[in-house]
Amino acid sequence: MCSVLISTIRGSLRRFTLLRNGFSRKLANLRVAVSLYVVWYNWVKRHTTLGTTSACAMGLASKAWSIDYLIPA
Repeated sequence: MCSVLISTIRGSLRRFTLLRNGFSRKLANLRVAVSLYVVWYNWVKRHTTLGTTSACAMGLASKAWSIDYLIPA
């Protein structure tokens, strides 16, 4: 399962290289963007095979987060 997750994250992060002109080239900003993506992937995104988020499936959360909960306005 870990290799599948790593492959999925690598494939999704591929768009950073494709859209690099739209992103800052500072390393600190890249770290924040990758961290935000990983949190979204595990806590917000509902996976079709699991029927819920990864965090809920592992028992780390009682309900799925929303993007509004993750990034308050």
